[in-house]
Amino acid sequence: DLAHRSLDAARVVAAAARQPMTTPFTSWLAFLARWEGHESDDPHDRGGRTVYGISSAAHPDVDLDRLTPAGVAKIARESYWQPCACDALPPRVAVALADYAWHSSVETAVRDLQRCVGALPDGRVGPLTLAAVRAVDRDLALALALNERRRERLRVIGQRPGQARFLRGWL
Repeated sequence: DLAHRSLDAARVVAAAARQPMTTPFTSWLAFLARWEGHESDDPHDRGGRTVYGISSAAHPDVDLDRLTPAGVAKIARESYWQPCACDALPPRVAVALADYAWHSSVETAVRDLQRCVGALPDGRVGPLTLAAVRAVDRDLALALALNERRRERLRVIGQRPGQARFLRGWL
């Protein structure tokens, strides 16, 4: 039920805050819990029913009725954080990239980061992408990646104006 899921989300945030050394991944999880820590089934959301930010469209194999914060963390790490090679990126770039991937796709987020840093935009993070990220100023890489995310989300809204209601959560 909604109250129970909101309480679980609050527990995820509190647990992340209590950790002596918060990692970029746990910081991102806490951020997700604040924004995604509820259940929704908005008819305008192309993702369909969503629990803790896990949508039935993106994760049809997940039983949303049995999803727990630990399950969300596993999905977040295995489906977004690791494919984006976030552990090898500067922390703020990692969090921004993983969150962009969460709201679009790993391939889209990585390609946009690659374009920002002058790497071949193949949608996969490898040694050349990591070297390109390291070669630019971290704050510049972050700003460029966030700008690409904003541009991509606005493109989606241009194609599907009904999606504008979700822009605040996407950015």
